[in-house]
Amino acid sequence: MPDGAPPILDVTGLKTVFTTRSGEVHAVNSVTFDLAPGELLGVVGESGSGKSVTMMSLIGLLPMPPAEIRGGSVMFEGRDILKMSPDELRAIRGSRIGFVFQDPMTSL
Repeated sequence: MPDGAPPILDVTGLKTVFTTRSGEVHAVNSVTFDLAPGELLGVVGESGSGKSVTMMSLIGLLPMPPAEIRGGSVMFEGRDILKMSPDELRAIRGSRIGFVFQDPMTSL
């Protein structure tokens, strides 16, 4: 962390699973990272690697079920997002925390 600042976002061991007719799909497995105030994070990977599911898991945008957060913590400004109520999540989405999906075809 720059200047010893505590992280504004601290993701530890995040696990997201989808239940399907064919069984469980482990979409996110033990993702861990942190961000200091003012830092930005770029997530890069192959199609289907879990980038979008990871980010949607962070702010409660996945349909549950079939999705389920099976482990980990997402601390934002000292509070665990995974334990926030729907109203609390709505209050921070877009105004305090957010992400931008990048369409790869627009970057060419």
